[in-house]
Order: sequence, then C-alpha cells, then structure tokens
Amino acid sequence: MKKVFIFTVVLLLVIMGCEKEKNNPEPNNNKANIELTLEIVHGNQQTGVYNSLLQDSLVVKVTDKEGKPVSKIPVSFELKTGSGDISPDWVLTDTLGLAYVNWTIGCNSDYNELAAYLNDSISNKIDSVTFSATASLPNGWGKSCGIEYTGSFETVFREHNGIIYLANNDMIYTTNDGGISWQEYDNMPPLSMHSNIYDIQFNSKDWMYIATKNDGIFYTEDYASWHKINNGILDYREPMTFLVEDTCLFISFYFGGLYRSTDNGQFWRKLLIDGGSSDRYVFINRHPNGSLYLFDKWDNFWHSTDNGDNWDRIDLDYKYTNYEVEDFIIDKDGTLYIGAGDATISIVSSETYQGTMHSYYDCNASSQHVEDIKIIDNIVYYTVNGNHEPGIYSTQNWDKLDLGFENSIYTYHLKADGTFLIASSDGVYYYNEQ
Repeated sequence: MKKVFIFTVVLLLVIMGCEKEKNNPEPNNNKANIELTLEIVHGNQQTGVYNSLLQDSLVVKVTDKEGKPVSKIPVSFELKTGSGDISPDWVLTDTLGLAYVNWTIGCNSDYNELAAYLNDSISNKIDSVTFSATASLPNGWGKSCGIEYTGSFETVFREHNGIIYLANNDMIYTTNDGGISWQEYDNMPPLSMHSNIYDIQFNSKDWMYIATKNDGIFYTEDYASWHKINNGILDYREPMTFLVEDTCLFISFYFGGLYRSTDNGQFWRKLLIDGGSSDRYVFINRHPNGSLYLFDKWDNFWHSTDNGDNWDRIDLDYKYTNYEVEDFIIDKDGTLYIGAGDATISIVSSETYQGTMHSYYDCNASSQHVEDIKIIDNIVYYTVNGNHEPGIYSTQNWDKLDLGFENSIYTYHLKADGTFLIASSDGVYYYNEQ
C-alpha cells in the first residue's frame, strides 16, 4: 500500500471515453490537496479454471489521510500477466470508497496478475495495488478462449496437416493447444461486410479454398496471398454445397444453381439438372466409383456418371428422406448415409438403393432430425437434435455417446486423442481428463 499527495484532483474522464462518462456517475472534483490511499479489500489470490469468472469480485478501497472513504475517485484495472477479461476496466468509488470489478481468467497462463491504479486528473497512474490469481485446466469440459459465440449454420471445423481450423461467421480461427484457446487467422481473404464463411476445404496439394456467403470463392496456395475465383458464376450469394477435389470444384447457390470448374476456378460452368438451372442443390458427394450424387430442395435424389454433365433421378424410397434431408455422405465402400427428419439416419446401398434405418423419434418433440454426419476411423458419427436426448451418436452401438455435455451442440470435431471439440451457442468447448 502506498500514500500519495495529490495537488489537483480534477478527475476529468474525457480521455477515458465519452460513452463511459454517460454510464457512470460524475467524478469527485472537490478533493484538492488531500492524501489518498489505495488498498485491496477483497478478491486477492483466488483460484479458478481457465476462461472462467472468478467467484469473488475484486474490491479496492480509496481513503483519505484520516482513513475515511472517498467517493467518486476513478480506479482503472489492467492485466499484467495472463490473458482474460476485466469488467469493467475502470470504475468510480462508491459512497464507501469501494470499487468493484469482475475478473475472468484467460487460458494461456497458470499464474495471472492484475493491477488496480489510482489515477490523477490526467489519468496518470499514481498509485497501484496488484491482485494475483492461479488458473488450471478443468476436470472435464472447459470453455475455450477466443471464441465468444458460434452459430448453428455458421460454424465449421476442419483439420488439415495436423492443424485444426474453425470457420466461424466472418473469421477463421486456429488453435495451438488442442482447442483450449483460439487465435484469429492472420491472413484472411478480403471479405466484404457481413460476408460470412460458408466452408473451408483443402486439396491434396495443400491449397486452401474458402466459400463465402456473399463474395464467392477464394483460394490460396501459400496461405498468404488469396485469389478470387468467380468467373462464370452469375449469382454467388448463399452457397448451398461445396466440394473441393484436385481436378474439379463444385458449388451450388441458393439463387444460382449448380456449377463446376475443371480449371481451378478460372471458369465455372453452370450444370443443368432435369433442365433446371437455378434450383437449390445440396450435399454433393463423389462415390468411390467416380459417379456423383446430390439432393435438391425437394429431396429428389440425383446421380451422374459423367462428372455432372448429365443427371438421372433415382427413385429413392421416401422413408429414407423423411420430410427433409439434413445431411448426406458416402463412405469409402460406397455406402450412402442419409440424415433426415423424424430423427432418422438411413444406411443405403448404392447398388440397390435399399437399406436400413435407425430412428430416434420422440412423439412429444418437434423439428427432430439427424445431421452433421462424419466418418472418422471407419466409425460414423452424427448428431440427433430436437428429440428428448439430443447429442452425438455413433454407429458403434447406434446410441448416444456418454460425453457428459449438456449444452446444445451445433457441430463437433473429434481430435486425434479421442476427445471432442464442440461448438455450442456460447462458444467452443474442449474436454480435459485429469
């Protein structure tokens, strides 16, 4: 604790921001030539979990030379070590001379320090005290740092060459610690305002491709310089499906139909399906035998044996599409997996177009469906949403995985260590087992 004589305590807060002045009481402008003391009252040396709010507020007190509390004195707060968040980052003392703030611990350090400063009339830091806190990984699910929110249709995990990427709204993030913390990707393509990222994919040459909501398609070979490749596309708003291969690129749009490029996006050819050119087409997939499959907005199932030049409609039994197809993939053996309404997943032969179904239908629920189907190490994972037991399921026992995660699941990623990263409504979560 230090004592400081202040010859002028005008305490004008203009440089701290006009908006903050509006939301806080006026500072005390009548405390000239008095001795003020700053001290810690409560909240020092707490322990917490990464990216969590410490249980107790941090409290400091300002008193005069007689030990009486002084109100309306500005105290500012700054992180010294560790990341995290202070809310608010400055405050005026109340009638008891107290100033309160909340401290959310970051994810990059076990030891954290935060300084509280007593400021003079021009915001010089003339006295300070230091709070410390220790942080550790959780035992179980923890919330990642760096991602404050995700969306059910705006968040995509991808992994390439051991690097995990997260496309989230208008930004790409990467992680260096298995998803505990995320950093914004340094070399983003030049996106226009509100042009969110639909998907990111890679070819075997390690080139990265990005499909966006309003700016079409970009690609990079060196992960620094980006090339916009939209030549031939009439309306590249709202992509509906995207497929990157070494020799072909496919994309469809809500307003513009299906396109193919065989020259890495230098020119896109519009593909006609049953004479139509502007219907919405989703879930395009390449079969191991080279043929293509996709669905349209009416859940009609289409097949092409000549790389998309011509398409035949397959008379697929309605029970496999069940009101609306929500996802569709093909495994390495050519088996079709279809996620649909009524919380059903179907396993269909590409030779007979017949198969089996697994239903998780709940008669007391609505908007039930299976989506987000992924094949990882020959196991099929998928999400069931809208019924009484939403979560991640797998073909190991055709049942829900016991993950102990209770929040909503927008999408997920299975890491090499066998644990999941999960995007939920309030951010991304990782699992740590101690």
